[in-house]
Amino acid sequence: MRRRYWSALFLAAAALYILARDAYWVGFFNDDAFYLIGARSLLQGRFAELNHPMAPPLIQYLPGWPLLLAPLAAVFGESFLPAQLLAAACMLAAAAAAAWAFAEDLGEEGGFLLAAVCALNPLALSLSGAVLADAPFTLAALLLVGAARRRWDSAAPGTWLACGAAAGAAALLRPSGLALVLALPAALAWERRRRGAAAALLGAALVYAPWLLRNAAARGTPLLYFSELADPWRTDLGGAASAAAGSAWFYLREMYARTLLRWPSPFGAALAAGLCGGLGLLCAARGLRRTGLGGGRRFAVLATLLLAGTLLVWGKRSTRYLLPLVPFAAAWLLGGLEGRRARLAAVAAALLSYLPPGAAILSASLRRDRPPARAPEKTFAWIRQSTPPDAVFAAELDGQVYLRTGRSAVTLPRGLPAPPLGDWARASRVDYILIASTGEILRTPRRAGPHDPVDAERRRLDAQADPGLAKVFEEPSEGASVYSVAR
Repeated sequence: MRRRYWSALFLAAAALYILARDAYWVGFFNDDAFYLIGARSLLQGRFAELNHPMAPPLIQYLPGWPLLLAPLAAVFGESFLPAQLLAAACMLAAAAAAAWAFAEDLGEEGGFLLAAVCALNPLALSLSGAVLADAPFTLAALLLVGAARRRWDSAAPGTWLACGAAAGAAALLRPSGLALVLALPAALAWERRRRGAAAALLGAALVYAPWLLRNAAARGTPLLYFSELADPWRTDLGGAASAAAGSAWFYLREMYARTLLRWPSPFGAALAAGLCGGLGLLCAARGLRRTGLGGGRRFAVLATLLLAGTLLVWGKRSTRYLLPLVPFAAAWLLGGLEGRRARLAAVAAALLSYLPPGAAILSASLRRDRPPARAPEKTFAWIRQSTPPDAVFAAELDGQVYLRTGRSAVTLPRGLPAPPLGDWARASRVDYILIASTGEILRTPRRAGPHDPVDAERRRLDAQADPGLAKVFEEPSEGASVYSVAR
C-alpha cells in the first residue's frame, strides 16, 4: 500500500477523534474520573482516593493508566483536553499496531483494511475521547502480541522475561490484562518450552506482584476485582451460568452486528445479529485454520479466549469491554475471506454501515445537548456555588462528583436490602446526599446483587421519609436531587 493511503486514513481518523472527543463527558463513566484522581494523587507521592475525606489508598483502580496521565496533570493541571487527546492517540496507535501485529497473516493491504476497521468502527469513534484505560490496554496487548510473534523462535530466557514483564505492565492497565499474563507462558508451555514459560511468569510477577502486595498491606485485599468477579459464582451458580450465556449472546451481537458491522436496527436486528455472529465466527475459524497456531499465533488465540472468557464470567456487561477484542476478531475474519475482492467488499460494506452511527456520534459530541455528551452541569454548578468547600457528599458516582465539583464524596451503599439512608448518612458523617439517575450505571443481570446500585426512586422515597433529610436542590431535567443531612 502506498504511504499516502496510510496517511489519509490516520489523518481522517485523527480528525474524527478530535471532533468526537466529547461523545461522553469526562467523568461520565466514574472510572475515568478515578483515573484522573489517581494521576493527581501520584503527583503527591501516593496513589489515593483524593475524593474520600480520609484519602485511603486507592486499590479499586489499577495504576497503569494514571501513571501515563500523571505527566499531563503535572503540566496542564486540571484541564481534561490533554488526557482526552492522549486517549485518542492511543486509539489511533492501536489501529496501526493491529496492522503490525497481523502483518504476516494479512499482508500490507490486509493490514491496511484491518487498521481502517479498527480506527473507524463506531465503538472506537465513540470512545476515542473517553479518558478510559481500554484504548491504551488495546494498544499494549497488540504491541505485546506483535513483539512476541516476531521473537517467537527465540530460546533466550531474557526475551521471555521481557515479554512477561510487558504482559505484567499491560495487566496494570486493565484487570482483564491478567489474560495476557496467563496466555503467554501457557502458549510457551504448550510447545514444551518450559524455560521460556518460567521466564515469562517471572517477568510478569516482578512487575505485577508488588501491586498486589501493596494492596494487601494497605487495605487487606490484593485485588477487589477478584471478590466482585467471584461473588455471583459463590452465591448463585445457576444464575451466574445463565448470566454468562446471556453475556455470550450480548457480546456476539455487539461484536458482529454493532461494531465490526453496524446492522440497521429496524431491519430484523435480532436475526441479523445471529446471522452476522455465526458468519463472523465461521470466517474467523477459517482464518485461524488457514494460518495455523504456529509462530506465536497460539499466544494470540489463548489471550483472546481468556479475554472473552473474562467478559462471560464478569457480572456486568458493557460494549466498551469489547474494544481490545475488536482487532483480533477483525483480523481473523479478514483472514477467513476468500480473495482480495471479498476483503475489499466486506470492509467497504462495514465502512458504509459506520456512516449513520458515526454521524450521530459526531453530532452528539459537537452539540452536547443531551447525555452522555451533556454533563449535569446545573447540578454541579449548584454544588460548587452553594455548598462549603469542605462539605462531604454521598453519591452513586463519587469520583465523578469530586472531579467536577471538588467536593469530597463517598459511595452510597449498594445492594439490597439497603440500610436506611438517613441513618447511614449520619453514621458516615455525610453532609449532603446526591441522588441522580442510575440508568447509565452498570448492573449485573440480577440487578440486586451486592455491587448493584439502588434505584434512584427508591433512594428518593427513603430520603423523603426521613425527617433529618431535607431537599435543598432539584433539577428534573438532569434527574438530580440533593438532600442535606441534619446531625
